[in-house]
Amino acid sequence: MTTLVRHKTVVDALVEIDSPQWQKWLGQAKSFRYECEHGAVTLIKDGKYWTASKKFDGRLRRKRAGTDSDLNLERLRALTALLCLNGCWNEYLKEKNVAERETKKGLKRRIAYLEKKNADYQKIIADLEAKLVRVSQKRV
Repeated sequence: MTTLVRHKTVVDALVEIDSPQWQKWLGQAKSFRYECEHGAVTLIKDGKYWTASKKFDGRLRRKRAGTDSDLNLERLRALTALLCLNGCWNEYLKEKNVAERETKKGLKRRIAYLEKKNADYQKIIADLEAKLVRVSQKRV
């Protein structure tokens, strides 16, 4: 279901998107919020152009929506999907990068541990070899 919201209240007059009343309403409107199954975006008119925006992770993402005549149901749905799903994708990538960093950090930690153990083992081997040399010299 598609809901048209203006200034956080449902539009009083029932206006069907893509109708002549829609174009008239757009001519008078300054901003509105569009919601569909993909999410919700805010559209703001700046001069004769509309800009769709969505805030994700503290960052405002924007896309130019076009003029009054460009705003139809298909365009609104596409903009909403683009902004909302793009934000979700960015969240996913951010989480994935954190996981990769943790994995890399874990691997680096493991390598450092093994290098230290290797150094300890090398020292033990050197001590044992020295003992072997001493024992061999006593028997001769």
